[in-house]
Amino acid sequence: MIQKKNQSKNQEYRATGKSQRTQKLSFRDRVFAVVCKIPSGATLSYSEVASRAGNPPAARVVGAILKTNHDPKIPCHRVICKNGKIGGYNRGVVLKKARLKEEQRLSRV
Repeated sequence: MIQKKNQSKNQEYRATGKSQRTQKLSFRDRVFAVVCKIPSGATLSYSEVASRAGNPPAARVVGAILKTNHDPKIPCHRVICKNGKIGGYNRGVVLKKARLKEEQRLSRV
C-alpha cells in the first residue's frame, strides 16, 4: 500500500515537476523561499522571483508581498526591477541602496 502511494507521488512529480508538499505552499511562502536563496551581493528582479516561485506574470504581486515583509532574515532588499532600477523597499530606498552597496563590497573581498 505504501509503495503504491510513493509511486503515485513520483508519477505526480514527474508529470508536474512539483511534489505535493511544494504545491501546498502559498505563493507568499514560495516567494520568501526564493528570496532567502539569493546570495549576499547578488540580486534578482521581481519577475525572476515570480518565475522561480511558480507564477511568472506575478512580478507586481512579488513587490506587494515583499513590501509587507518585516522579518530581517528575509533579504528582500536583494530584489530589484528588471530594468536595473532599485525599486521600493519598506525600510526606505536609501537603506536598500546602502545595503546592496555594502553586500557587493563585501562579496568582492
